[in-house]
Amino acid sequence: MKIDKVELVGYAATVVLIASFAIDDFLLFRIVNSVGCFLFILYGILKKATPVTITNLAIVSLNLYYIIKYLYFSSPHS
Repeated sequence: MKIDKVELVGYAATVVLIASFAIDDFLLFRIVNSVGCFLFILYGILKKATPVTITNLAIVSLNLYYIIKYLYFSSPHS
């Protein structure tokens, strides 16, 4: 069984994204989830799969929003 490089990117994205859902820590979850999304963005671009690219760009944007909100605007006592 031979897997081309583009499919390998897709499988890597799948593994990273699924693994992110097993993470309990809020910040680490968002970071790992974003890595998976970036891989899916690359996969979507390489496969010319616009819906995959757009969906994952939206998810990365939400993740970045929540990471910034958490790091800069959350109270240390909350």
